[in-house]
Amino acid sequence: MRRNVGVENQQQIVSGMKQGERPLLSTREERLLVGQCVEQVEGRLPEISRRFFARLFVLAPAAQAAFKGSESFRQRKFVNLFLTFRNVKSLETLAPLLQVMGERHRGYHRHFHLFLRSIEDALCETLKTTLGEDWSADMERAWRTVYADVADLMALAAMPTERERRSGERESWKGIERRAGWLLRIDEGLLTAIGGEPVVRRVHEVFYEALFADAWLGQFFYGKSRQMLIDKQTEFMVSAFGGTHEYRGGTPALVHMHMYITEEQADLRERYLRWAILSQGLAEDLADRWQAVDRLFRPSVVKTSPADCVLTCLGQMPVQAKKPADYQEPGYLLRPAA
Repeated sequence: MRRNVGVENQQQIVSGMKQGERPLLSTREERLLVGQCVEQVEGRLPEISRRFFARLFVLAPAAQAAFKGSESFRQRKFVNLFLTFRNVKSLETLAPLLQVMGERHRGYHRHFHLFLRSIEDALCETLKTTLGEDWSADMERAWRTVYADVADLMALAAMPTERERRSGERESWKGIERRAGWLLRIDEGLLTAIGGEPVVRRVHEVFYEALFADAWLGQFFYGKSRQMLIDKQTEFMVSAFGGTHEYRGGTPALVHMHMYITEEQADLRERYLRWAILSQGLAEDLADRWQAVDRLFRPSVVKTSPADCVLTCLGQMPVQAKKPADYQEPGYLLRPAA
């Protein structure tokens, strides 16, 4: 089963969404099958990424302009895309988040929607080659149907239905941030300038020790493993700073989709991060570059109200952190000049 992601079809979906409908073709069984497939091949993502891009560039040579950079850079993009399918069993609740991702793709590449069919074919052909006898007609049908749902949701937002916006028009973003979509365009040389992975890890050890101890932000970490968060954040940022891509978690938007994180809380987190960076003897300009990369993810996690949270199961509530009445920010944090 294949579905065209054409303008007429997209207009129908827009109309359905305005009426509160969920125009999805995939069944829960198909989504579970796709999720199981993702888990089965997660350990082979570097190999799959190489095969995928080799095939994609044959099917759509023009796509090379959207995926410039090193092999490790393309691998980061592929992993972020591929691991999105790990969570599709709750696709109805993820729909708003996928539309936000599609909107960011428009800033990254105005013709994103033109490659959707080629990406689908390259992905299925790559998985068939990778899985061999484990690939079946049912598996291919599930992937193509689920992909069509995800692609439709993202393409709706990526289509230029209004005056094309330029990333430079966002007054709050500068420099490297202008060139980023939800799949990050990184600061390739930063890891070397910082001093490598050990320095990144030490910063995160200091950072998370302080966050866990904070009476306000620490509420987000109840029941969490501090060491696991240090490991995951280090893997993620090492990749974003131009190092080896070892990160296997979800995108920031997916990981934080159920958390009500406010602008004030995000500002406070940034001050903790800068303090942690400088605590390791790094220069101010390196702290600026580190935080320029870190801020690329801020729009995907900050929300204006608890209603913006995406919940994936019945009875789940948004995770919120209530500011204590007697809360005082640590005096050692660095506030920006007024």
